[in-house]
Amino acid sequence: MILAAMNGRLRAVTQSDHAHLAAAILNLWRTDGLPVVDARDALLYATREHDNGWREYDAAPRVGQDGRPRDFRAIPGQDRRDLWTRGVLRHRAAHPHATLLITEHARSLHTEHRHDADWQPLLASWDQLRRELMDECGMSAASLDTSYHWLQLADSISLALAERWRAPRTVRGVTLHPLLAPEASEPAVASSAAIAPVITKPDALALDPFPLAGATTFTLACRFIEDRRYTDDRDLARAMAVARWQEVDVRLVPTPHH
Repeated sequence: MILAAMNGRLRAVTQSDHAHLAAAILNLWRTDGLPVVDARDALLYATREHDNGWREYDAAPRVGQDGRPRDFRAIPGQDRRDLWTRGVLRHRAAHPHATLLITEHARSLHTEHRHDADWQPLLASWDQLRRELMDECGMSAASLDTSYHWLQLADSISLALAERWRAPRTVRGVTLHPLLAPEASEPAVASSAAIAPVITKPDALALDPFPLAGATTFTLACRFIEDRRYTDDRDLARAMAVARWQEVDVRLVPTPHH
């Protein structure tokens, strides 16, 4: 679950919805040769599915020891290893090319655990799977990196919008400038967790260089819950259950040049 504070509440976005936004963005990419890249369909499929291992976890989100909902960055190590094991292997039989890209994503995200004894067996298995899939798909390390470039970039852009990044970052040669909508001067007041704050202007992300045909609005599925400590997992589950699913607009725009 990706959580972002917004007008006195928490906006919750599932990893699957974040990944679908990433694929929608990549589908409209118009520069750097992406429209004619080999195995475009596999790349878009992998982008939509790169966080598929989170589905089960997001279906039953949990609270931390402080009673706060666990953001995806705060998931315990064993839970993280379990969900990434599922995510890497779920499409192995039917979609080897997409699985290769998802494996590369898993390896990239967890490089810092190379010397962690708890992670070494899993990372070694991903290294082996990567070699097998590269042979099966006829991909070199260079061509894999070229293809993964797009997934990593789309993932970062979507995450910047879902998580409401506040500072610029450069990813794979593209600079992301967050343009967050102003928040209400007073926190939104709601009588139920099912009621979300009114959003009058969408968040935007300026990209430099800009890769789309023009400024584009996308939708992001989400729910809003109270920004508070929860008694336990069941308390959080009740809040999530009554929170109304909705879609909010987010925009990608060119960076103004002065």
